[in-house]
Amino acid sequence: MPSVSRHPLTHEEVLVSPERSERPGAWSQDSAAGESIAAPCPFCPGNEDQTPPEIIRREVNGAWTARVVPNLYPATAPMNGVASHEVLIDTALHEAPLRDRDLRSLSSTIRLWKERYAMHASRECVESVIFFRNEGRAAGQSIAHPHGQLIALPFVTPRLAAELQSFTAAPECPLCTTPRDPSTERLVVERCHGVTLRCPSAPRFPYEVWIIPDRHEPDWLACDGEALAEALQVATRALDRRWPGAAFNVTLSSTPVHVPKRDRFHWHIELLPRLTNIAGFELATGSWLNIVDAERAASELRAALTSSSR
Repeated sequence: MPSVSRHPLTHEEVLVSPERSERPGAWSQDSAAGESIAAPCPFCPGNEDQTPPEIIRREVNGAWTARVVPNLYPATAPMNGVASHEVLIDTALHEAPLRDRDLRSLSSTIRLWKERYAMHASRECVESVIFFRNEGRAAGQSIAHPHGQLIALPFVTPRLAAELQSFTAAPECPLCTTPRDPSTERLVVERCHGVTLRCPSAPRFPYEVWIIPDRHEPDWLACDGEALAEALQVATRALDRRWPGAAFNVTLSSTPVHVPKRDRFHWHIELLPRLTNIAGFELATGSWLNIVDAERAASELRAALTSSSR
């Protein structure tokens, strides 16, 4: 039975219609994350001259393990002479999706993300720092080598503004009060040392998962990187076991940089599987049409985790 829900932070309407999961073409046929998208790969060792000059290089025994470079096709212009759109190449390995990385590698990756985020957040001209990662062509990945992207913006994005408004208008933080509601327990996928993996009550995408710190933290820079690494590993592996090779986006929501009441924000990471297509309805209305309800998604992801060891 179709239903209408509201996004818990932005209040966007989300139409959930499980019946549509049975229609022809409901699931994208191009959701695989592992296919080779570009060759030769400009992000692989030996091809460093194919990227703009690097901003940061991390090395072990003379070989680089991570590089940060300006995006060759930036979405934003430099601000005060500093590149505002960076590519974070967090591994030298061409075949190393998040789900296959060990905790040590993921913890190192998160430290790099936090370092670059902190640098841009410290700049007076920056109001929002956006981090995202695309895995798979259906998720917008144009180069197969694993990488994330960071964009510093001189304004607060509409999504962050809407979320901040939701947090400040509520008598209590919505992400803090949700765990106290017993009826939402069915939406929990897993718990990892102070971080909860939860399907939002109004998911925009099938099998959407949020990674939320149990403690109220406005800024993700305060997070426990090792706990987040474990949560990210669990979330991506759960999705892959339910939908092998599924493409997905990872997005970060952290407090805007220079705004009043920023302490009301509660940071979180969203894992957005790209199993279906965004089509005319979403474009025409600005609302979302989903074919898998949150309770079913959480149940199937929990089952995927218990079907085999992590």
